[in-house]
Amino acid sequence: MSVDDKNDVLTQYSSAPLDVEELLRMYQANPDNVNVLDCLAFKYYTAEQLDKALELYKKIAKLEPENDSAHYYMGNIYYRKKQLIQAMMEWKKVITLNEGSKLAAKAQERIDAAMQQVRELKA
Repeated sequence: MSVDDKNDVLTQYSSAPLDVEELLRMYQANPDNVNVLDCLAFKYYTAEQLDKALELYKKIAKLEPENDSAHYYMGNIYYRKKQLIQAMMEWKKVITLNEGSKLAAKAQERIDAAMQQVRELKA
């Protein structure tokens, strides 16, 4: 059993007409605007520009440590980069921050699947 990378997008920005260039201009004008950071990070995430997305999600988490969405996506990025321990740590933060939420349930599913992968590697 593996984490389903194709089905890991829980945040929807499809209605946002802004392109990356416009988001970058907004980011440069106000580099601590979490909404702009989040949109830009998600654009990079969906474009498979994982290092850029991770950098922005880390900034969001620094500005808003309780931002469970940023931790969730950081977990997904770490997972894709084959850094399972870091991924599980981020997903665990999601659960701690917002226990009982849909995002926390999804994070727990990912932790369980990653743990199964670890067990299979050891076998």
